[in-house]
Amino acid sequence: MSPTPASEKSAYPLRQRLLTLGQELQSALLAVVQSFPPEAQRTTGLSSLGRVNKVFASRLLKALRQDEPLAVVHHLPGPEPLRRFLDGLSEDHLSPQHRQAAKSAVESFQQLIETEAGDRAALQTMMSNWLGDARQEFELRRRQAAYKAISELHGASVDLNLSAAILHPSANEDYLDLVWLMSMIGLQRLRPGAQLRVDTRLMSDEGHKRQPKVFLGEELEQILPEGLGAYCPHGAARIEAEQLQGTMNYFLGGEDFGPHRRSDMLLVESNREELRRFRPEEPNRRSYVYSNPMPPSQGLVLDLFLHKSLLDEEAPELLIYDTAGVGPRDPNDPLCRFDLLEQVEELDYADGARGFLPVSEYPPYERLLGHVLARLDWNPKEFHLWRARVAYPLHSSQVTVAFKPRRS
Repeated sequence: MSPTPASEKSAYPLRQRLLTLGQELQSALLAVVQSFPPEAQRTTGLSSLGRVNKVFASRLLKALRQDEPLAVVHHLPGPEPLRRFLDGLSEDHLSPQHRQAAKSAVESFQQLIETEAGDRAALQTMMSNWLGDARQEFELRRRQAAYKAISELHGASVDLNLSAAILHPSANEDYLDLVWLMSMIGLQRLRPGAQLRVDTRLMSDEGHKRQPKVFLGEELEQILPEGLGAYCPHGAARIEAEQLQGTMNYFLGGEDFGPHRRSDMLLVESNREELRRFRPEEPNRRSYVYSNPMPPSQGLVLDLFLHKSLLDEEAPELLIYDTAGVGPRDPNDPLCRFDLLEQVEELDYADGARGFLPVSEYPPYERLLGHVLARLDWNPKEFHLWRARVAYPLHSSQVTVAFKPRRS
């Protein structure tokens, strides 16, 4: 048996204290609530009887319904709101014994926070790895708070960052063609002068010069019958483009800012012979595509459309990296494993022969995708789709889908 890591040894007593505390809090507070009339054991009734707001009442009842003691501690309101709740109940509604038992449990709750963490937020961070199903809620709340702070600092945000990477065999059988369909839905400056930029980079290290063919603005309208505006619920954004050292940079033009000045940035970029299909010297090398939440995004969707002739036996894999201080990460670099973030997200799959996955936040997506594939003369039925979806992705993260193409 391998030895237990030192970090787990030191944390084990805290976990046991939390389990005991969760059981004590649930037992004592449940006795309080169950002593009330039946109508006061629901959110509205408890709010009225206890003279507390409905948010507090809902959190308390949710915590008491949990099956795991750690989840009870995680969902409960803090010690001070619990004290005020207990002190505000009249003797007609709560016996001295139930009141004392509940206040004693709440006092233990306060002491554990002070001795082990300092505050409630720090305690939740410390116990996050033990929360089970509640961990996803914990992470989402923290990522939502990070999104709000970073978007305000950068002065820019987007409701939905949607990218589709379409990979098809090149005319040169040694390479793959890559077409990017990029949509920034609900793009906005939060203050005057804030810069909004998205970019695409060379996805190969073969040393050849990148020559992307860009469809945007009027050019995109020429290839799509309805025109660009038909695919932009908030109106088409003004786009300025500049290529620099193998990177295509797209900027939001104009001076509009504020929540009522949203627009949609829509780009289609075709890159012929972008990726080398197979390298004899690296038979296990994986190709990959990725998306960064820039600007800060409420939601990110990355679709990989892989031509069926390219599929190897292994299914693509979702990898989310922390890029802070290191820049874009290559899954083939052994050092990258140290930058992997823990994730609960998994890839969704669809067979193009049965239709593609819709995007509820962006209804025109399937229609737009169909027109782009038609323009390229590529049959949708000949593709697999893998989708990564991340809510409130961290600003410094890289959402990556890695795959091993079949050898030609």
